[in-house]
Amino acid sequence: YIAAFTYGNTSPDSYIEIELAQELPSVELNTEVQEKFFSFSPFIKGKTYWINSRTIRFVPEYGQLKPGKEYTAKFYLDKALKVEPKFKTFNFYFRVNEQNFSFDLLPYSPMSINDLKWNSVTGALRLANNESPEKIVGIFELKGANREAKVNVKTVSDGMYQISIDSLLRTNNAESYELTVNGNAIGAKKRENFSIQLPSLPETEFQVIDVRMISETASHIRIAFSSPLSHDQDIQGLVVPSGISNFTYQIDKNVLKIFPEAYPREEITLQIHQGLRSFENRALARDYTYQLRAESEKPQV
Repeated sequence: YIAAFTYGNTSPDSYIEIELAQELPSVELNTEVQEKFFSFSPFIKGKTYWINSRTIRFVPEYGQLKPGKEYTAKFYLDKALKVEPKFKTFNFYFRVNEQNFSFDLLPYSPMSINDLKWNSVTGALRLANNESPEKIVGIFELKGANREAKVNVKTVSDGMYQISIDSLLRTNNAESYELTVNGNAIGAKKRENFSIQLPSLPETEFQVIDVRMISETASHIRIAFSSPLSHDQDIQGLVVPSGISNFTYQIDKNVLKIFPEAYPREEITLQIHQGLRSFENRALARDYTYQLRAESEKPQV
């Protein structure tokens, strides 16, 4: 009698749904159903609607589904179909996800190539349960930064958010800012600390500050430098990833992105040669060699 139903893990902003194996001859769509088709333990306040001639949906009121809570449910099938007594009530259960997060922070980049004093950092936040950007801002605390620094949140997709912190001041002394991500504001029992390092200006040594594999969207190798790169140089001769014969690249201020046509099965040895220059024509202080895995694991939530 039942083709599909809500079960297992669900989110706090989800609904509970039953799909029948057959269509009913007549239902009123998208209007609250007064008859009681569902019951829940613990009790859930909400409204019931027919979505189509086979699907009935219970929509909980905001905040009724509690993270981490398991619910037992009953659907009174005999109110929809004529069935044998043993099939009158369909029992099922579901559990609401506990809130959790993972956060990946990228190194700084200048907000403008014409003024290296003002910088920003970006990061990727993944949540188990969706939250509003206004609430997410509250989980970030920045210590040691100038008062102009500001946290911004942008929704990318379900559970995925882009975090940016702009107007970080780079001075004639090396700066270190501490970023705390405290999940209490969104009901997550987790806390992480990150350090944002800004070298002094003017720069005394042009250097590589970060290398990593990026697997989201277009997979690439991301290399961050202490200052913006010169566009007038042979990148393919100065940056050599082993096992990769052809690649394209993109320079965005102090970030170089390498897009291989194909990745080797084994680990990649990435060589960055000393001849690579900044936009001020300053060469790297030394050669760099990194070992990278061709596939990057996504953080678990």
